Amino acid sequence: MSLEDSTSTVLLKNDSTQTAKVDGSIVRKISVVCGRNQYVSVNGSKKTILAYDCGRYFNPTNDTFTNKIYVKGWGMSETLPVTAWDMQ
Repeated sequence: MSLEDSTSTVLLKNDSTQTAKVDGSIVRKISVVCGRNQYVSVNGSKKTILAYDCGRYFNPTNDTFTNKIYVKGWGMSETLPVTAWDMQ
């Protein structure tokens, strides 16, 4: 899904270059939809927005999973083992 030239507000998770952003900030990232997020706006109304995840490298100190899901696009995915390359 592309939000290029869109004015949608989204939640962006695991952004390795994360800096403070405010509503209306324009960012370009490669990410996948990972759910929805709700928050209360400054005028008190409840808002639901899409959440996107930029992903992250495997950290053997904190991570214990042995498989990962490789998202190919168009809803296709493949489960792969975590390899030594992921730990670099």
